[in-house]
Order: sequence, then C-alpha cells, then structure tokens
Amino acid sequence: MDLVLGLSMTSRDIRWVLVEGTTGEGAPVDCGALEIPDVAAFDAESFLEELLGDGVVHSVGLTCAQGAEALLAKIRDAFGVVGGGARLVEVSDVDATKVLASGIRDITGNNFVVVIVAEPEAAIVAAVDAQRVTVERIDRPGFGPRINAVSAAVDSVRPRPDSIFVLGSGDAETLASILRDETARPVITADEAEFALTRGAALVSARTGTGAASSANPRFSQVRVLSSVLAAAVVVFVVSVSLALGLRLTPNSIEQPRNTSAESHAESKPAPKSAPIAEAAAHPPVLAPPAVPPPAPEAVPVPEVAPVPEPEVAPMPEPAPEVAPAEPAYVPPAPEPVAPAPEYVPPVPDPVYVPPAPPAYVPPVAPPQPRLRDRIIEKIPLLNRFH
Repeated sequence: MDLVLGLSMTSRDIRWVLVEGTTGEGAPVDCGALEIPDVAAFDAESFLEELLGDGVVHSVGLTCAQGAEALLAKIRDAFGVVGGGARLVEVSDVDATKVLASGIRDITGNNFVVVIVAEPEAAIVAAVDAQRVTVERIDRPGFGPRINAVSAAVDSVRPRPDSIFVLGSGDAETLASILRDETARPVITADEAEFALTRGAALVSARTGTGAASSANPRFSQVRVLSSVLAAAVVVFVVSVSLALGLRLTPNSIEQPRNTSAESHAESKPAPKSAPIAEAAAHPPVLAPPAVPPPAPEAVPVPEVAPVPEPEVAPMPEPAPEVAPAEPAYVPPAPEPVAPAPEYVPPVPDPVYVPPAPPAYVPPVAPPQPRLRDRIIEKIPLLNRFH
C-alpha cells in the first residue's frame, strides 16, 4: 500500500499522520503522538519500522520546531536505513500552514477564511482568499503575549473573514475561546487540531513529489482528506458552513481534542508502541467465513384464477364542433381633431403724438418807481451833497 507520512517534531514530542495514496489527499491510516523525554535514547529505526509496517512510503514531510534539530537528525538517519528510499522533504511551518489553509478554504466553500495554527513555540496566522494566501508567523515568548499578538493580527484582517479556524497543539481551545469573545465571526475548532502541521507537511511533501513547489503555489485542486482534521469540528458561534463541509459540524457542543499518545519506551527495549490503527493496518484481523444462508422454503403452488374480463369502456362523446369566433364589428376610426382657425386680432394703432405744452408766459417785473424825494434830489445835484 502506498503511503504519505507527515511528521512534526518539537523538543519533547513527535506527531505523525500516515495517509493512504501518493497525493497526500487519501484517507488517514494512522495518527498519533509520542513523548520523547530523552532524544539520545530514542530508537528512531524501531519507531519507523513499527509505524510503516509493510507499506511503501511515497514521500515524507518533516517539520520541526526550534530546538528539535537533534530529533530531526535522528529521524532523517533512520529513514536512510528503513525508509526504503522514501523521499524526504523538510517543510517549514509557514509552508505547511499555507497548504492546509488553502485546502480548508476549498472544502468549506468560503470566500475568505483565517486559519490559525497555534503551536507551543509559535503561532501562524494565514488569511486565504481566491487570489492569494497571506501568512504571518508570531514568535513571542509566553502564552499571554502570543495570544494578544494573534488576536491583534486577526482583528486587523480586512475584509472580515467568513470563518476563523483555530488548530494546532498549543492550547488551541483557549485561543478559540478568547477569539469567540472578541469577534462576531464563527470560530471553529477540530477534534484532531493538534495534527494540523503534520497533515500540512504530508500534503507539501506529496505535492513536491509531483513537481509542484510548496512555496511557489500553495493552492491545489481538492483536499478531500482535510475532513479528517475537521471531521469533528465544533462551531461555537452560529455558522452555516455545515452543508458546504459535509462534515459532522454541531453547534453549541464542544468535544475535547483527542490526544493519542504512544506508550513510553521500556528501558530494555526503547521501541515505541504504535497506535491501534497502525497495528490493525500491519496485521489485519482474520474475518470469520460468512454463515451459510438457510435453504429457501418450497414454493406453495398458487391456484389458477380465472382472468377477470376487462370492463367495457363507454365510447367517448364526440367533441363539439369548433365554432369560429365572430369577427368584431367594424368601428370607424375617430376623425382627427381639426385645430380651430386662429381669430384675427387687429394690430394695435400707433400712439397719437401729443406735443408738449408751451411754457407759461411770465411778464417781466416792472422796476419800482423811485420815490418823489429821490427824484427831487436827483434833479437838484446840490442837494445831493448834503444828503
């Protein structure tokens, strides 16, 4: 059976998801987590032998957090021994989140979504629309400052997303609860949210095998198996994507994320115990042969019944002859209205010229007559001297 394997590592544990097929989009065969208290004592070869079983690994996607370089080197060396020539692809958490976010948008049918992958060391916020994927990696020490930075990043996304998906192994439930109080958008979590980066790494490795670089174009046709990440998704706020998802989305019911951890290594034999699903895949149970069905009872002869004569059908009455509709009476058209002849209005005569009135005659004023005394004095000049 062809398989694609995704592994995500931190300084203290390793998570895996084993997918059927060569595209990374098949049904999950196994997934789980294993705590590794001592990397030096970890037997990576025995772990991979028990995990892979008889399957043929097509590609392996490896993503690791800061501080997990020693564990990554052990896994890489072990694949050189027991991997059967499987192609190893190291995937950053940003590229894994890009592919995962694009697939979630495709299967939900939303136009614009925000996907948050919260890990213990960092948080990745991806905003996905039809044209592009924008990713921001928030790497801040301390859970509180990181949560505040994630909340601010989500609040700054424009336009507002249709839905917000909170995944990851770094207390995604607490982050989802905080976002529900701060936004009116649907906030969705998942039962297997802790395997988000693991599934993203598997998808990137499979696509890299077909020649599609993960960082160049994170979009792909359809991701059917992302339903394994969202199969038990919980919509806490009112959301209408259940029909588009075709998944078991249930509002107002919170399921605790499943934490599948393998048993610790024994001191005598450090090989890990794989999950029950892996054991079932390596050793399929023997099915009991199907029970022989009892013999069919003998058929009881059915007495012949005389055929019932068909009732006579009365002839259908002939349809009434069609009567041609009477032609409508001719109504002569109304005469066109004739405009009345305009009445003759004689022209207004020119106004009669009225000459202005001549000015009234004012007779000259006669000078006053001199007094007698004055005339006498004028006549007698000598008297004028004594005047």
